Amino acid sequence: MSLQKLKARMQEIKDKIEEAEEREHDAKTQLKEVEAKEESNKSEVEGIKRRIQLLQGDLDTLTERHTEQEAKLKEVEEKGENEELIRKELEESEMEGDEKLSELEVSLAEATKQSDEALNLLNEAKRRCLVVQNDLKVAKDREDEFTSKAMELAETLKNLNDRTRFLEEADDEASEREQTTEEKKKFLEDQIKEFLLRADEAERQYATLQRVSEGLLLEINSLEEKKKEVIDEMDSITNILVDDF
Repeated sequence: MSLQKLKARMQEIKDKIEEAEEREHDAKTQLKEVEAKEESNKSEVEGIKRRIQLLQGDLDTLTERHTEQEAKLKEVEEKGENEELIRKELEESEMEGDEKLSELEVSLAEATKQSDEALNLLNEAKRRCLVVQNDLKVAKDREDEFTSKAMELAETLKNLNDRTRFLEEADDEASEREQTTEEKKKFLEDQIKEFLLRADEAERQYATLQRVSEGLLLEINSLEEKKKEVIDEMDSITNILVDDF
């Protein structure tokens, strides 16, 4: 039953109560008239009294029902007010939840963006590190090659020096041969100098590349830490979303 129908029913009961009261009043008036006019007619008086009692009982019943209906109406109205209050609280809570969810979604998107940027930087640093390490290996191989050739030339030069000393002890018939040996010796000395210079240059390149490689390794470690921090932040935001919603 709706609230409007209940109120209409209450008014109907109230009207009946008023009608019963009027009927009671009329009955009492009639009783007085009967008592005044026909005191001898006791049976009619008793009938009227019984009628009055019945009317009084009906009146009491209607009054009781009216009181109960008023109590129920009040309860319904209070319940309606409480439901409206609860509804407003739920709406406010839902709005706050939506705002919090939006904030967390923005934070999560920002953290995801930072994670992607950190991952790109990390991949670029790793790529550069691989390039430098490859260049470093090439430089090291060249250094080893130049060092090996320089050692071979140094050994050849030593042999030529030994032969030169041997020729110096020989007679004049070997003068032409000695001249040829000196020319070879000078050529080999020039070759040794060139290879030593190239070996020194390769060593300097190797040292430079090694420093670059160490710097890149430090950069990679730093990016790894940054990536871990961003991932931890994303996990934290995700946990908050799961716990709250």
